[in-house]
Amino acid sequence: MRHRLRDPVTGLLFVLPVLVLFLIFRIFPTLGAAGMSLTNWNIGGEWDVVGADNYVRLWNDPNFWASLRVTLVYAAIFVPLTVLVSLGTALLLNAVIFMRGLFRSMLFLPYVTSFVFAGIIWRWIYEFDGLLNGLLTKVDLGPVQVLESSRWCCPRWRSSPAGRGSATRC
Repeated sequence: MRHRLRDPVTGLLFVLPVLVLFLIFRIFPTLGAAGMSLTNWNIGGEWDVVGADNYVRLWNDPNFWASLRVTLVYAAIFVPLTVLVSLGTALLLNAVIFMRGLFRSMLFLPYVTSFVFAGIIWRWIYEFDGLLNGLLTKVDLGPVQVLESSRWCCPRWRSSPAGRGSATRC
């Protein structure tokens, strides 16, 4: 009888540290945020219970619905596209024999490159006096205001690591 009881207790003792961390960093903040959503809390420390008024205001806010629409469209397009491109790339890299190591290294390089460093490089490329406009000027195509123009900004900036998740409206 004692041997049967010891196995579940041992398992629980192994799981207990992760369970405590999960409660501290996941469950308690979620419950706290749910409680705070029912109040009008100022950073100064004063708060008033307003109940569902915050949710009613959110429901009637056109910016919320526009943001939700953009998020859903982004998720509906970007997630399947990412899966398809990733799967295609994996199949291609698995089939390619010639220079397989080089191609795999080139594919893995963005994952080990710092996002900050990548953002600096992208910005340096697309600035008005950056690399792209320098090359365009050399071939007499003139400079293009990539970051300043809404025509050019969104497709390029949003595809770069620095532009992902930015609040820039284009």
